[in-house]
Amino acid sequence: MALKEVSNIINNKSVSGNKGKAKGKGKNKSRARKVTTSPENDPAASTTANTPATVVDDSNNTLATSKEVEKKHVVTPEADEGSKSPIDNGDASAKDNLDTLTNVFGKISLVQVPSNVRKVYKIIRNCTGSIGGNGCGGAIYGELTVGSMQKVIDIMKDKLEFTAGSRFIDVGCGLAKPNMHVVQDPGVEFSYGIELNKERWFLGLHNLNHVLKAARDQKDEGGDGERIGHRCMLAHGDIVEAKIFDPFTHVYMFDIGFPPSLFDTLAKMFKRSKSKYLICYHSPRIMIDRYGFEIELICKEATSMHGSSEGHTCYFYKRIGCEYDANPSIDKTRCDPLFSGALKLVQSGLDELADSVEEQFVEEMGAGRPRRSRRAPKQFCP
Repeated sequence: MALKEVSNIINNKSVSGNKGKAKGKGKNKSRARKVTTSPENDPAASTTANTPATVVDDSNNTLATSKEVEKKHVVTPEADEGSKSPIDNGDASAKDNLDTLTNVFGKISLVQVPSNVRKVYKIIRNCTGSIGGNGCGGAIYGELTVGSMQKVIDIMKDKLEFTAGSRFIDVGCGLAKPNMHVVQDPGVEFSYGIELNKERWFLGLHNLNHVLKAARDQKDEGGDGERIGHRCMLAHGDIVEAKIFDPFTHVYMFDIGFPPSLFDTLAKMFKRSKSKYLICYHSPRIMIDRYGFEIELICKEATSMHGSSEGHTCYFYKRIGCEYDANPSIDKTRCDPLFSGALKLVQSGLDELADSVEEQFVEEMGAGRPRRSRRAPKQFCP
């Protein structure tokens, strides 16, 4: 083949390739024209390009700019689960507001926290910090935000007959925040927490000691929503030492991390008891199908954890076939020996309870300290 013919073939291929690329670019341009609209063609595009985006504020049905939304920390349903509200971020001003914002799984809700509850949480923060002594190094020691715990209690009051005549037990109470919360709202007759980990129990006792001091020092003025309640006691021990949950009407447990053997024991205890309601963080598939609790689901509610983006669903159960009064008189209710001492102490009044807790706290503070004895050094004899 002649050299001239070879050069013509190469030139023809390069020209055809360039035409193909040009056609491709033309298609891309045409697609771009279909998607993009210029301000000249679309008046709405020209107006929105220079103004901030607007969202509807459901609280008062008004429009707010995107800058205002950032200030209010409003989270849309599309926001990711790690985003937090001011209360979750430890904003002291948000925590002290009566209307508390809680962010659960990307949704904002407004929760009303009573004044005495806020006073108690402020005392606890001063004693053991925002997240309770750094969680004792354990991942399972989760603590609900103030707003999430208030939502749980509001549901209990609305659907679980949770009143001032109720008796509340927290299995694995940790720092006893739920225990001291329910003593304020709705002001239960008896709140009892039991904790296996001694360090966590001691921190909870430290909190209770200061709350009882504040209850002693408070003035007689103020209504029920202002005064700090005191009918609470904490114990360091193992719940399996009890045979029944009586006299408690409502059994609460943050059971994330409980071993399977403990669930089996708790199911048998609940079956032998008269307790009407159970509040925990495992689904019916676990509680009913796997461990055999004789309960039925009433409702569930998403909650958020303090100090992390973690969240858990709280499940509210009722004993199957239970038609009797949820809050029977304490005089007509049997009591397991494990709880009887604490019940009598709470019934004795604030002064005796506060003295007993302080005495126990001081005793634990001085316990376990080794005694040092000075000995004369032995002389070296060559």
